[in-house]
Amino acid sequence: KDRDALNKRLKSIEVDAKNAHDDLMKEILRLQLLEGIESKRLSSSEVHYFYDKYRSVGGNSFVSALVNEYLNDLGEDDSDDKTDN
Repeated sequence: KDRDALNKRLKSIEVDAKNAHDDLMKEILRLQLLEGIESKRLSSSEVHYFYDKYRSVGGNSFVSALVNEYLNDLGEDDSDDKTDN
């Protein structure tokens, strides 16, 4: 009985730690994108890289409008052409 309770608690801690890690990763990527766009230092390939990573860890479309506007300002159209260097 104690062993089952301990295993259940360990599993809960593992899940919480993974969720915290994913949330932190998402926030770091979001801030990297927003700061890079604000300072106009990111190339289109860097924006695509960070945005794809952001979406892969569960990032929502909160920054989509900013990303699309920035890419348009760089002269890239809205197509999903990711063949930039």
